[in-house]
Order: sequence, then structure tokens, then C-alpha cells
Amino acid sequence: MGNPFEKSNEILDAILNWQYPPFSEETGIDRVVAFGDHSHRCPIYVRQTPPCTGACPAGNDIRAWLTTVQQTELKKRSRQESYQIAWHEASKTTPFPASCGRICPFPCETACNRVKKEAQGVNIAAFERWIGDYGIAQGLDHKKLRTVPMARKVAVVGAGPAGLSCAFQLARRGYPVTVFEALTEPGGMLRYGIPAFRLPRAVLDAEIDAIARMGVDILCSHAIDSNGLQEIRKRFDAVFVGVGAHKGIELDLKGQNAANVFSGVTFLRRVNAGEVFDIGDRVIVAGGGNTAITAARAARRLGAQVTIIYRRTRAEMPTLDREIEHSLLENITIRYLVAPLGIRIENGRAVAVQCVKNGIIVWETQATNYPKCGEGFPNHEPRGCPRGATFSWYTYSPIRLKYPLVRSSLLELWRQSLDTHGEPVEAWRNIINDPDKRRKFQRDRGKGGLVRLSWDEASTITASSLVHTIQRYGPDRIFVQ
Repeated sequence: MGNPFEKSNEILDAILNWQYPPFSEETGIDRVVAFGDHSHRCPIYVRQTPPCTGACPAGNDIRAWLTTVQQTELKKRSRQESYQIAWHEASKTTPFPASCGRICPFPCETACNRVKKEAQGVNIAAFERWIGDYGIAQGLDHKKLRTVPMARKVAVVGAGPAGLSCAFQLARRGYPVTVFEALTEPGGMLRYGIPAFRLPRAVLDAEIDAIARMGVDILCSHAIDSNGLQEIRKRFDAVFVGVGAHKGIELDLKGQNAANVFSGVTFLRRVNAGEVFDIGDRVIVAGGGNTAITAARAARRLGAQVTIIYRRTRAEMPTLDREIEHSLLENITIRYLVAPLGIRIENGRAVAVQCVKNGIIVWETQATNYPKCGEGFPNHEPRGCPRGATFSWYTYSPIRLKYPLVRSSLLELWRQSLDTHGEPVEAWRNIINDPDKRRKFQRDRGKGGLVRLSWDEASTITASSLVHTIQRYGPDRIFVQ
């Protein structure tokens, strides 16, 4: 019979020569994917933040809302009980679930794992809106974490979303809170920056009332200046200042100071405050962000014929796709690859906007930089932007652009420093190490003022900044877009 061990074992050969089959979610679960003894390996539970929660600016525990309702039968609860629990879960981190469900750009849905499988995440925003409306309809009150009041009193300056959220969290923990608001009604940008067609006032008022029912005193028409702030600090044990940033972006265009030219924030604030003013029959809105689109839709509701001009393509508009679709349904015209150069004024009022078509204006990191345009204005979008370690400045490929552009204030500082120090790297080091010079340049960022210079000078500035950056921070700090 011979030695049986000399003959290869077919089963052993099959195991040793196993080729792992292609894995897929449809067939992989029925395939053998590994061999061997793994009993010696102890599984370890690693707690991780869900991608939806990680993407949420408020850090909402989104899974808790959804699973609370989903497991109603498993937990032997009624639907109403689950809805109430879900509302309290949704209100732990922010007291505005109904408002956020309407206005939030829902980055949680973009980060949702289901995007990888179905190209669309769970409709979290709709659920948040629904559960927020449920809490309002049922008149639910927020739960306090502490029933015994704390002895220390806290003042909050500003009744916007930051101030009211701070007051809400303090009240949950038992602190007596008083909110001082300069305007006639609380809400801040929620009320004065977002029109009622996006955030109904009844919804906002109801959520603010729920905060007030926790014992928070909200005093409107109480503007606090520096003297008043000192007085408040004497009366209260702690003060939170959340006065907001009600300032729009200006484009530094000739004619922008005309009586009928507004920033988006200013325009929305006047409209939402109920102010009556004439915007004319035709309105041009420059920009492609949420503020620009909202301002355009508000102007349309005031009866104007509205045209949005945006310097890039639709795919590059930072606003939500649904906002663009709503604008088009409301007969708002959107013209892409059109950028404003100046505003023509007659009798103190704007009558026309001078634009450049089919060309993209150079911009800074914040995308608010409109250069002073003169003869030989660039017709192409520049590509390739070596960036300095401290300053935001650019040079561009000569293939795409005939000449480089640089901020005038930086060029002035560079030439002065080079005359003083002689050595280019030392000249650059002198600029960025001097706080006064650095502040002078940074104040001009986003305000235009780009000027033309020679390629020799631009190359010298580029090389000097890169050498200094490598000397100070190492080569890892250098990158090219």
C-alpha cells in the first residue's frame, strides 16, 4: 500500500492553496474568507464618534434620536413616548431643533455612511425638523439637569443663537440667567438674517419661549456699552458676551456707496426688521453663497425682477442645490461666469453694474478678493498657487496669465524691506517678523488692491518666502495647490 503520508492530502492542499474569492456585499457573506484558529484573540470595543455626529457643528447625538423612534416596539413604548424622548435627545445640545431642521445645510447627511451604499444619506434634517415641530405642538418643556438653583448668577449679552444656547445650557444646570438684547426681539441672525419664508417666526418664537420657560429672563431693547458691561460685571458672577457679527462682505467696487447698494446681511436685516424701503423694479445680486441666494429670493418677494451674477460655474456655487432650484422656480435669473467690476451711479443711485464675462477674477482664500481692474485684465482663471507661510499672496503660471498679480500693500513692504536689508530672504523675514507690517498687510486682505509686477520680482518674492519657510518650519510646511 505504501506510505500514506507520501501522498498529498487533497483537503490539506485545498486549504494551503486557497485563493480568496473576490469579496462583495452580495456574495461575500456566503464565502469562506479565512482559515485558522483565532480563539486566542480577544475582541476589543473601540468607541468612535458616528460620522453624522462628527460632521454636525453642534455635535448632536443623531443616532440617539433615530434609534429611539426605531426601537419603539422593541422597548415596548408607545409612539408618543418615543417622540418625546427623541425630542429631549435632539434638544440636549441645541434648543433649536425645529429651526435647525429648516436652515441647517445638513453636513451630517453628507457624512452619513449610507452615502457610500445608496449615494444619499439618511434624511436627518427632515427628521430633526419634524421632531422639533412635534415638541412645539405638544408644548414640551426642556428637562433640567439640576432642580436646586445655583447661587451664582450669570448674564448673557446678546440674544442670538450663541447667547440663547449659552443661556439654555446654563439654565439646564440650575444657574439663574439674564439675557440682554439690544434689538426689540430676540433671535439675532435667526430672526434678522433669515427671512420668514425659510424660518417661520412662529417656529422661532416657540423655541425661544421654551428657553424662557426654563426661568431665563430675556430683556430686549437693552443695549450694553462698555460702561454697561462694567456695571453688569458687578451685578453678576459671570458674563457671556455673544453679540454676533452682523457685518456683510463688501466687494470694494467703485460706486458701492450708493444709496441703493447693500451688502446681503444689511439688506436682509432691514427686510426682516419690517423696514419699508424702495429697492426698485430690477435687482442684481452678486454672489453664489447662501446669503446671496436668500437675499435674491427676498427681493423677488418684494416684487423685483432679480438677476444673480456669479463669477464661477453652478457646480462651484457654495450654496445648497435646493436653494438654486428654489430660486429658478421663483423665476430668478442666474448668470454664471459673470463678475462685477464697478457700479454706474446717476443722481446718487446705482443704475447699472459693469461686469466681465467668461473670465474668473483672481481671489483670496476667503473668496472675497476683487482686484482693481485696469488695462490688460486677465481673461483666464489662474492655476497653481504657491502660498507663503504667513501671508496669503499668489503668483500665477505665465501660460495661463500674461503677468503676475500681488497685493499692493505687500509689494510696498517688500520693496522697502529689500532696499533696507539687501538680501531677499532677510527682507522677507523682516516683513513677517514685524507685527506692525504683518497687521498692515492682513488688514488689506479681501479688499482688492492687486497690482501688476514683473515676473523677475514675483519670482524673487516667491523664492524668498519658500526659503524662509523651509528654514523656519521645515519642508513639510510648503505645499502647492
